[in-house]
Amino acid sequence: MPSIASVSEITLETATKEAIQGTYLYLRGGKVEENQPAALRQGTKIIVENLFYNTPARLKYVKTLQTELAHIGDIVNRLALSHPDIAFHLVHEGNSMLSTSGNGDLKQTIAGIYGVQTAKKMREIKTEDLDFKISGYITLPEVTRANRNYLSTIVNGRYIKNFALNKAIVNGYGSKLMVGRFPIAVVEIEMDPLLVDVNVHPTKQEVRLSKEQELTSLLSKTINERLREEDLIPNASDNLNFNKKEEQENTNAQQLAMDFTEEKKTSSLAYDKNSGDFYVNESNDIFVENSVDKLGDKSGKIDNLQEDSIGNADMTKDHRQAEELERKNAGNEAVEKNERIQNVCFKRRSWTILSSMFIKKKIGK
Repeated sequence: MPSIASVSEITLETATKEAIQGTYLYLRGGKVEENQPAALRQGTKIIVENLFYNTPARLKYVKTLQTELAHIGDIVNRLALSHPDIAFHLVHEGNSMLSTSGNGDLKQTIAGIYGVQTAKKMREIKTEDLDFKISGYITLPEVTRANRNYLSTIVNGRYIKNFALNKAIVNGYGSKLMVGRFPIAVVEIEMDPLLVDVNVHPTKQEVRLSKEQELTSLLSKTINERLREEDLIPNASDNLNFNKKEEQENTNAQQLAMDFTEEKKTSSLAYDKNSGDFYVNESNDIFVENSVDKLGDKSGKIDNLQEDSIGNADMTKDHRQAEELERKNAGNEAVEKNERIQNVCFKRRSWTILSSMFIKKKIGK
């Protein structure tokens, strides 16, 4: 905080639970310009403005707004995950980018950072031995990201970066992950402070662990066993039995329909007046067989079905009589047409014979 205060303008408001009033503090370039009591709610609020305003050389190398905002968001996310009992709010140009409740529920904090749908796809892990106590949440293999930035390991309440622990998390999934994909995980590890060396990097994020191999083995085993409890792949035999049952039901329905109806084809000779030719006319007649007995047993409406059957029989008889009459008329017309054709042919043949006789007689002269 002193380093940031020396190159920016900081407004700090803080109040404890036991204090009657809080404190308002304003610093500019590391110098305190205002320090006065104020009526504030419990908690601490820090506002940093005009960063690097007094160091133009450093300000020149500040990256784009989106890049710097991404770095800030990543740091605040890690702080919120490592301290779920503290409410964090990140606001950029009036838009809320992060808001956590601070009620101590880690999964609710995860929902505030990664979204509710992602939180629903996460499963809790918990185990411990003589040296380590592991807890946290991991996503199902179906929820993945393209890099390891979503793997958060917290040791004794502090977010750290450790390649071995990240590798152990991925190894716990085994072959359940696609190549080049990584899960979302928040793993909290409690261990004896004597087993942790934090004096490796100025930011205290990179640490060295004693019994690292035992810790990574325990972490991978815990994740693997937790995922085994999930039904990640449906049982093929269940799907096969379901398909057979559905196929049998369809077959029974088709057989029932075939028992009630039977389709028969009838053919008749017809005559087309426009083309002057005959053709075979085929029609499909559907006859209801055994429908009275089968439906009568279920609905008790035998009388109505019998009346319908008699009516259908009368209609079929009239239809046949009409066809016979039409066939008879068509036959008579065909006979008349043949007679006309024969007369025309006879006349043409006679004319041809007379013409040939006349030509021969003339040539003979």
